[in-house]
Amino acid sequence: MQHILHIVLNEYTNDNRVRRAAECGRDTGSDVTIFALASPVLSGRTNERGIVVSRFALTTRSWPKHKLVQLVKYVEVLIRMTFAGARLRPSIVHAHDVDALPIGCFVAALSGSKLVYDAHELWADPAHARVMPKWISKGLAYTEHLFARRADACITVSESIATYMATHQRIPHPVVVRNVPEAWPEQRQLKLRTSLSIPQDKVIILYQGAIGGDGIGTLVDAFRKLSGDPILVFLGNGPLVEHLRNSLADLGQRVRFHPFVSSQELPSFTSDADIGVHPMAAGFLNHLWALPNKLFEYIQGGLAVVVSDLPEMARVVSDHNIGLTFKPGDASALALALQTLVDDAVLRNRYRESARSAAKVLNWSKERERLEAMYGMLKGKKPIACTSNDTE
Repeated sequence: MQHILHIVLNEYTNDNRVRRAAECGRDTGSDVTIFALASPVLSGRTNERGIVVSRFALTTRSWPKHKLVQLVKYVEVLIRMTFAGARLRPSIVHAHDVDALPIGCFVAALSGSKLVYDAHELWADPAHARVMPKWISKGLAYTEHLFARRADACITVSESIATYMATHQRIPHPVVVRNVPEAWPEQRQLKLRTSLSIPQDKVIILYQGAIGGDGIGTLVDAFRKLSGDPILVFLGNGPLVEHLRNSLADLGQRVRFHPFVSSQELPSFTSDADIGVHPMAAGFLNHLWALPNKLFEYIQGGLAVVVSDLPEMARVVSDHNIGLTFKPGDASALALALQTLVDDAVLRNRYRESARSAAKVLNWSKERERLEAMYGMLKGKKPIACTSNDTE
């Protein structure tokens, strides 16, 4: 029987991309193991819905967080996961992101496995140097460039990132497997309005997910320009919640906050709004080519959407006719788009109906077919080239 080993250098507590990929292998008849890091409450070996999860407790975990010490910690996890993986002798090693790629490459070399590299984002984006030392960001980009060419198949999250990787790393075009959610149930108990005491006749503009990032300021400035009485709801937690509560206090009940809800509860809350907004800032390649989870969640919820006019998001909106786009960072343009949908119920409902239709194809049961096909090809004796996929 085929055995797939997933390697991820996080604690695997809320990583839906890894979970979906692991479940895909399990559902197609493979044994599946995930190597992850231990947390203060999770360690050792567990079985989670037919998937074995082995979490590694590092002896260097308590050491200082100095960058050079972090490198020592990485060497420890590389050595331990490499030898544990080689003993496992998997058929396929699926390495998630650039930090897991060298480990996956060494395991594959020692055990004769096929190697899959799954780039969750564009690691060659110079913007990484803003949040980490330049030598680390350059090192990660070089590591990806060196090891990605040794993979038997490559995956990434959007067509634009796949094209960039193929061109700059001189690898075959990666397979595009987007971060789309499972299809939401058609029958949903709607909870957002009841939870926040919002009347049915009020138009709800929803921003959900982590409450942070450069685009939040654009949304706030845009909302202050709106006429009428729409309600802006922030659904989730994040570093800006308290700041927003204070800075928007003068708007009273026109702005509401609801804490994070589980993925199981999310359909009941998202689907009770009218418009889903994502004002992602431009300026970084990972933003420019992003397909954020919240966009697909808005679609599953049947919302009209208003998003920044960035290539990948704009393509989805245009192809499925589900909403409007605006120039990134332009609060007046965002206000105009939102005001249009607030005032025009016919247009808003037309986009919502289109979103419901799009939800039938933009879901994991459809998207996973690409991953299943790749795993199926890897069962052959010869390594396969990474093949191109259209995004629609």
